Formats: sequence, C-alpha cells, structure tokens
Amino acid sequence: MGEFELSTNSLVFNGRRIPSVAGPAQADGPQFLAAVGIVLCDRKLVNGTLSATVKFTEVTQNSVCKLIVAHDLRTKGQVTAGLGGSGAMFSIREWVPAQTPQQTGGSWVNYELAGDRVNLRAGTPYHLVVRLHGSNLVLEVDGVEVAATGLQAAPNQPRQIGVFAVNESQVRVSDFAANIERPMAFIVMQFSSPYNEVYSNVIKQLCEECKIDAVRADEIYGPGIIIKDVIDRIAKSQVVIADISPTNPNVYFEVGYALALGKPIILLAQRRAPDSPLPFDLSAFRVLFYDDSIGGKLRLETGLRKHLKQILGND
Repeated sequence: MGEFELSTNSLVFNGRRIPSVAGPAQADGPQFLAAVGIVLCDRKLVNGTLSATVKFTEVTQNSVCKLIVAHDLRTKGQVTAGLGGSGAMFSIREWVPAQTPQQTGGSWVNYELAGDRVNLRAGTPYHLVVRLHGSNLVLEVDGVEVAATGLQAAPNQPRQIGVFAVNESQVRVSDFAANIERPMAFIVMQFSSPYNEVYSNVIKQLCEECKIDAVRADEIYGPGIIIKDVIDRIAKSQVVIADISPTNPNVYFEVGYALALGKPIILLAQRRAPDSPLPFDLSAFRVLFYDDSIGGKLRLETGLRKHLKQILGND
C-alpha cells in the first residue's frame, strides 16, 4: 500500500499530501491528510527481533514510521511498534479492522504511548529495535528501551513483518533486519515418573521435530524466584502443554495463569477409570488422554502433533 522505492539495503516511502474526502472545505482551502504506506517482507515472525534505521525528510503532526511485527493477511490487522502514532513520539499499537461488512475502516488499540512528540526531528536517523517473545513486546530506540507491553492476544502462528509509514513527504528506512526465533512451548507437569518419561520421550522429541523450543520449569537455570521465572516463560510462550494426570496444585496454578493470559493450552492426562474423573473445573476442556503403553505413546504423539499444527501452523 502506498508508493515505495526499494534498493539493496533501504526503502523510501514517498509520502504526500492527499485531499480529505471526508472533511469539509475550509475558507483557506480543502483539508489534507498524509499518505499511508505498508510494505511487507517475505519472512514471517512469531518470536524474534526486528531492527531498522528510520529518517524523516519532514516531520508533521501526522508523521509515523513503525515496524510491523505481525500482519494478518486474512483480517488486515497488524501490530506495530516505532515512531509516532496517537500523538506520541513512541508507540506500540494494534490496528483492529471492522468486524462486520456493515462497518467500515477500523480502529487503533494503544498498548503503550511514550515520549513527547515535539522531540521527533526531521533529518535525524533513529535506530529501532523491536523484540517480540510471546505476549511480551519491547521497543528500543537508539539503544534505549522506550516502551514495553503485554499484548492482549499474542500471535501464535507466524505473521508477516514489514514497515508501516504515514507522512506528507519521504521517509527512508535502511538496514531492515529480522532475527527469527523458533516458537516456544512451556511444559507444565509433575516432576516424577512416569511423567518425566512422557516429557523426554514424547513431548520434547515431538517439539523438536516440529521446530519448537520446549522447556520445563526444572530446566530454567540461574538465580531468582522460581515462580517469577515460570510466569515469565508462560508469557513468552506460544503454547502451554500441561499434563494434569495427578492432582497437583502447582500444575493447576500454572494452567490457570496461562488461561488468564489467553494462551493456547494443550491438556494431557493418563486415561482414568470411570469412577476417577478429572476435577469438575477441568471436565469442560478438551483433554488428550493417553495410555502408559507403546500404543499409547504413538497415539499421544499423533494427537499432540495435530494440536501443535493447528495452534502454531507447523507444516
């Protein structure tokens, strides 16, 4: 969308003033808007880092240039982070298109606005770095973290990345780079046999096959409070896999926290006798039951692979 000039390591958005078809004519002439541009990359992101250097030829109240970390081609929605937007110098926002055919346009959801816009300068190169890990999104400008947020709905399937710009004159974007990381799965279960074997022989191996980084709480090393590390890993994950076979308060807490964040959760459980059902609060959820046998291992792998493909879009 919009007019761009592409070269080896840079692109130029040719912004311009365009008449506003919606605004009434003023005594001194018609109202004007700034042109909007969207250019998408041929790579997709679910976890990782985007970076680029941005320079405005001129700056007006409408000047915006941000990196697109998740563009949904089906809905035309997108999550952006960078310079300008909603009257701020720095912003993390999401464009939410109209939900029904009767509605037109859409609206911006502001996750984080920061900085005084009067400090945005023409001719000054700004180096942007955007880090996305699960729900966590951080914007860094010239080596300084200026905005951070937790997304309401973190992208689980890889989305296209790119540049979003609004301006009345040229905007130059150079050295665009993307460091794409693998999706993350956080594994919730009791640390004892036979669940250790389910993790190492089925879940861990299958995640590696699907190019997903799987981690369990006992694999988190370093100083700090364990529950804080667990909460952080859940927030950064694209999916949570939980074995709820035994009644374990820690497992239930972590499943509840993942639900509160809106994370996709795959529940596993050993097959139970009719007189030993799951707790009532979990009975309404879809659960992947498995048997502790060779055939049960194969069926668990098949079912888990289908769930991961549906959630993360793995081929």
